[in-house]
Amino acid sequence: MKPARLMVALACCLPLLAPAAEVCSAGLPGDLEVRTVLGGLPQLHIAGSEIRRSQANRSALVAGPHEWTVRGRLQERRVENAFDCARCTEGEIAVERGVRWFGKAAQDAAYGEQTVMVAQLSYADTWHEAGRALLSSWFDWQREEHSAQLLQRQVEVLERQVAAVSTRVHAGEAAALEERMAQTELDRGVVAQRQAAQMAHRRMLDLRQQYPGLRLDLPACLEDPPAAIESDAAWSERILADNHELELADAELAAARLRAGRADAARTPDPTVGMHYGEERNRQERIVGLTIAIPIGGPARTAEHDAALAEVAVAEERARMVRLKVEADIARALAAAQANAARWTQLAGIASQAAGNADLVLRGYQLGEFGFNETLQARRQAIDSALAAQTAQLDALEAVARLRLDAHEIWAAPEEPQAAAALQH
Repeated sequence: MKPARLMVALACCLPLLAPAAEVCSAGLPGDLEVRTVLGGLPQLHIAGSEIRRSQANRSALVAGPHEWTVRGRLQERRVENAFDCARCTEGEIAVERGVRWFGKAAQDAAYGEQTVMVAQLSYADTWHEAGRALLSSWFDWQREEHSAQLLQRQVEVLERQVAAVSTRVHAGEAAALEERMAQTELDRGVVAQRQAAQMAHRRMLDLRQQYPGLRLDLPACLEDPPAAIESDAAWSERILADNHELELADAELAAARLRAGRADAARTPDPTVGMHYGEERNRQERIVGLTIAIPIGGPARTAEHDAALAEVAVAEERARMVRLKVEADIARALAAAQANAARWTQLAGIASQAAGNADLVLRGYQLGEFGFNETLQARRQAIDSALAAQTAQLDALEAVARLRLDAHEIWAAPEEPQAAAALQH
């Protein structure tokens, strides 16, 4: 084989992927870093404020709606008869307060505690949704960045191929058209690589803007997705056992039931009990007594109870709807994980075959068995197959990471969201 042909063979047989000696990983940020980044998001600050608001409401419910009331009365009494006319100064002071009875205080305390639980679960659910968004954006950036790197390696191969063909043309072993065709293929590769690099840069800017402080470390190479994942039943059981969305819906249902029970108790009005002291006829008469006032319940209280019962019905249907949604999401995530793993296995095999075909066609071209068009077509198929396999690999890795995220194996919400919310301020 002549030196020029040897250069072409060596250049085109370069591997498409990074050397196996490099450390490969999915490149996901660590839990500590993600906790810092997600904790600073506006939606988490809002959820943290909701926890503090619910805690203040709980204190108000425990204290109750009734307050002490002080009443005072000052008057002048005139007594007239045929013999004299007297003026007497009289006054009265009273202290009153409404009293919750029939267990209303305990109901208010229980409802206040439940609202705090709802706020905490809402914080955890907001955290989980933010984690999902971060995971999706992270892999979107990874796809573009790895595609740009793969295309850059292909551009380097094409550059060496153009140099080799140019050497053959100058040596009179190939037509000038082949050099122009090789240069055109190189130009196409450069344009594709620049477009991919621009898209990767845009994704990177989006990540930096949405998640300030997040380190964007790209792994040297991607790890292989697991050949097989656990059974659907095992994943479903694990995700359903600790699902913030379900827990939040159930907690809201429990709160609605407590609120309905309190509205039912409110149909019996609270009495107002008081003590009063008065002086009449210039303190010649002194009066001490107790007072009690009981409102007469009207249709408004019944209507409020009916509205609370309707809220319970709505919360029950919402909880059922959320469970159906969560189960459907799990089924889709499991199906996507299985399908993406199978697709990656197939496309990885196709990419390997396409790369081998490109090498065989190149050798045939060197021996005069194939034209240069066939060589370029084989190289394009190899590039397209490598890009498709890499995309499928990242899709499979994302699908598994999504399952692990939903099962709280990675990026789990803080165990004490109220403490995390307090640290935000």
